[in-house]
Amino acid sequence: MHEFTVSGVAYRSAGIDPIAQGHVARRLMPLAGALAPSLKKLLQGGQPLLPSEQGLAGMIDRAMPMIDFVGMLTTETHDFLLNATLPKVERARAAGGWERIYSDKRGGLTVEGISGADVIEIMFQALASDMAPFFLSLIERMPAAATRVQLVRQFHG
Repeated sequence: MHEFTVSGVAYRSAGIDPIAQGHVARRLMPLAGALAPSLKKLLQGGQPLLPSEQGLAGMIDRAMPMIDFVGMLTTETHDFLLNATLPKVERARAAGGWERIYSDKRGGLTVEGISGADVIEIMFQALASDMAPFFLSLIERMPAAATRVQLVRQFHG
């Protein structure tokens, strides 16, 4: 469970299903160049993407990778990523407890007070928390997998 704050509100993501992570990864591969710097910043800093204490210049620096990322999304990929991430996200209630923010059956938000920019940041946070470890694990495993394939080919020609 990954917890984060967007616009002063606490959220948590239950994570993307492991099978769905492969499909999400396929959608993200063409965007990897724009996404990698943002994921790195999020993972290293563990800070909100646009902290106001950094001032306008800091906000622009931190926002540019995300702006580039969103600009590359096709409508189909955008909707796919929203449907992969938002149904797993809950928002903290003022009175206590948590509430789901999105209905995948309806295809829309189930709560009020979330802006379009909030939706993108929430999606981005969920993607970063699930997909960065996925890609890192994949990178670590590929050399070993390639070696095993070569050994199998040598013995089974």
